[in-house]
Amino acid sequence: MLADFCGVEMVSDNKTAARVAAHRKWNLVQSIALVACLAVLTAVSAFLLWSWTGAIVAVLVTAVVWLLAPRLPPEMLMRLYRAQPVGPRHGQQLLAIVAELAERAGLPSVPKTFVIPSATLNAFASGRRDHAVVAITEGLLRKLELRQLAAVIAHEISHVDNGDLEIMSVADVMS
Repeated sequence: MLADFCGVEMVSDNKTAARVAAHRKWNLVQSIALVACLAVLTAVSAFLLWSWTGAIVAVLVTAVVWLLAPRLPPEMLMRLYRAQPVGPRHGQQLLAIVAELAERAGLPSVPKTFVIPSATLNAFASGRRDHAVVAITEGLLRKLELRQLAAVIAHEISHVDNGDLEIMSVADVMS
C-alpha cells in the first residue's frame, strides 16, 4: 500500500526480542543519565540563587517532572501548538501512510495525526507507544513530495516504536 503512494517498496526489519529489549534497556540508562545531569545542573543553579533549600526543591521538582511528563496526554501538547487532527476527508493519503507505517512497526494502535499551522519545516511524535500522535507542520506538507513526507513520518514512527518518546517528553518539559 505504501508503495502505491511513494513508488518505492520499503523493506521491513524483523527485530528480535533480544535486540528490542537491549534497546529499551539502553534508553532507560540514557534517560536516567539525562535526568540526573539535568537535576544536578538545576540543583547547582538553584543552590547559587537560593542556597540548599533551592537545591533540594530543584531536585524534587526534577523527580516529579521525570515521573509525570511521560504520562501527560499528547493531545494536551497538540492544543498548545493549535494543531488540528487530520480527518479522512482531507488527509486520506497522509492517514494511509501513517497507518501503513504503524502496522509495519507493529504498533498496538495507529498514532493520531495532527497538522500544526506553521510555515516552519518540522514534524515530531509525542505520547507513548500505545497512545501516540504524529504532528506535521503545514510548511512541511507544502514543501515535501509524498515520498519525502513518508520518510519523515517513518522517522517519527520509529521514535514511537523504539520508546524514545518518554525521554524526549522529559527533555521537553525540563527545558
